[in-house]
Amino acid sequence: MKSCFATILPARTAVAFAVLAAAAAAVLAPLPATAATAARTAGSPEVVVISAQGAPLADIDQKVFATLLPVPPPAEFVVTPVSGGVQLTDRATGGVVYAPDTEPLTQLALAPAGHAPANSVWILRDAGGNILDSIPASGAYELELKGTGQYMGRAPNEDRSLLPKRVVLLPAGYPPYVLTVERIS
Repeated sequence: MKSCFATILPARTAVAFAVLAAAAAAVLAPLPATAATAARTAGSPEVVVISAQGAPLADIDQKVFATLLPVPPPAEFVVTPVSGGVQLTDRATGGVVYAPDTEPLTQLALAPAGHAPANSVWILRDAGGNILDSIPASGAYELELKGTGQYMGRAPNEDRSLLPKRVVLLPAGYPPYVLTVERIS
């Protein structure tokens, strides 16, 4: 003979799981495309993590490196449209990414917060070569220093250690370097 608990308990468990599933679906459901677009364009800055050959960029002593290990953590960059391109500002320090010199293989650096030095405007291109003033979605992009024909990228010759790799201004005429950009807001 079955007890009343044998019939009531499975029914209550099934109802509880159904309620939890419905609540989780409502919370985890993606926003409609129009709402997501409106939320993004309502004045919130574009914040991205940039990777070169799978290694996220990081700020180490106000220099830009591609890190192969989780320490230091990846830098989050705010993408700001400016005349003729975009500027990349480290969200944590407020420093703007710039090239201290236009000599080939010059390591990129971060200016002190509040300063926007020469050589800090980048032409942003998508995979099709189209010039953009914002990052519409995560994907592959190229960053060319305005007026130079030189691209941001990792140095062509690197050691094989796990040490951070320099992010440099590649020589003019060097093919465009494709960076992976992950939009986080």
